Amino acid sequence: MPGPQEPSSQAARAPGARRGGWAAALALGLTPPIAVGGGLAMAPLAAAAGLAGAPYRSAARLLRAGGLPLLLLGLFVLWAMASAFWSAAPTRWEAAAKLAGGVATGLGLLGGVLLAGRDGRSLVRAAAAAGALMLGALLTIEALFAMPFNRLAQPDPVDWVVAINPGHGGSILAVLVWPAILSVHGRLRLPVALAALALAAFACTRFENHTNIVAFLAGGAAALLAARWPRATLTALGAFFAALVLLAPLWASLLPHADALPLPYSWLERIEMWRSSAARTAQAPLFGHGLDAVRLMKAAQDIGGVEYHFISLHPHNAGLHIWLELGAVGAALAAAALFFGGRGIARALSGDAATAAAAGACAFAAHAFLSLGVWQEWWIATAFVLAASVAALKETQET
Repeated sequence: MPGPQEPSSQAARAPGARRGGWAAALALGLTPPIAVGGGLAMAPLAAAAGLAGAPYRSAARLLRAGGLPLLLLGLFVLWAMASAFWSAAPTRWEAAAKLAGGVATGLGLLGGVLLAGRDGRSLVRAAAAAGALMLGALLTIEALFAMPFNRLAQPDPVDWVVAINPGHGGSILAVLVWPAILSVHGRLRLPVALAALALAAFACTRFENHTNIVAFLAGGAAALLAARWPRATLTALGAFFAALVLLAPLWASLLPHADALPLPYSWLERIEMWRSSAARTAQAPLFGHGLDAVRLMKAAQDIGGVEYHFISLHPHNAGLHIWLELGAVGAALAAAALFFGGRGIARALSGDAATAAAAGACAFAAHAFLSLGVWQEWWIATAFVLAASVAALKETQET
């Protein structure tokens, strides 16, 4: 979305002007231990940082500066919350409250960084770089030494429950490593960038999370494109993500049966989920089944000789998830927010900020369209931590 006008030097020195920088830096500093443990605490962490660092006195100005993309995001969130009225899910009101709270506090976190001034943003950039290095180091230790941190915290759980935690940590690192390596300047940039990328690449190939590999590679490709063509890349990404959402039932319905494909079982599951999800969108095409209703869709299905229950929590694709629960109205709002958001960000950002935004957005989208659910609180929080890290790279124009 278009960024607000930068504060004057007097405003940047006003009491509390750097509060957003301190809050965001603390959130980034605490991200490594939280991410290694699975990332679920990212939501309360980002919420606390947003509440502590939000520029309350400037909130109206920042909201106006957000323009059409922010308005569309707000309408999408309101539509999702309204869909709780026709949802049969017992968790619908809890999901609505968490969504509203996560977005509101996330915007507070982002706004605090935008108005933090040069010193505040420098602090955020330092925390982003240090946090990525620390998270990469912790995940490397987890990979090489049989997950000592997770087993120390959870000595007796089922093995797969423990194993999924550092995999989620790798997902967060695949997103946040790009603004982190661009946050360092001078002679330290190259060694820090090489170290962070090496650690992230190693972590993303471990813990049996194939989407982490896709996310890391997608982020790297987007970084290279945005470094050369920043505005075109960001605009194209917004349009591409919008099309993935808007056309989700169409492309999913054209997929072949999973049994005909020589793929790992986890990808066969996804393909059958996507095919079944596309068929179910026709049952409530306009308004959807309502918020969190996907949790109730658990028809048994045989995949490769193994009985699989259609959806455990979500269809592992943001576009299909939105269509199933919010219908064509929700999909149209989401697509419009992505399209105009990409255009707005392309106009607002340049240089390192544009490169980091494109790379982080691509890594985030890889998980959103291949792995995670739209309403997962820790992943929404990761999106706003990414946005805050990118905002810290935006040039401060103090007069």
